[in-house]
Amino acid sequence: MTARVSNSLDAHFWNPRIGVVRACMVGMGVSLAGIGLIPISLHHDGHVVASAGFALFFLILLVGIPYWLPGFPRSFYLFSYVAAGR
Repeated sequence: MTARVSNSLDAHFWNPRIGVVRACMVGMGVSLAGIGLIPISLHHDGHVVASAGFALFFLILLVGIPYWLPGFPRSFYLFSYVAAGR
């Protein structure tokens, strides 16, 4: 039984698609922390780099969401694109 649970957990946590989503979410978190920790009045370029990093990670998730997270209804993908376009 424990081998079965271990195999299913290994397959879930080492799935490359989940790894990309996880890496993008961590990157967004680090970028958001950088935005908060670097005031724009202190270092403008650092603040802009952190903001651009956040936008890049978000764009990767948004464009690749049908590939990274397959199996969701089409309405989920459509709502994601419409919400990003607003």
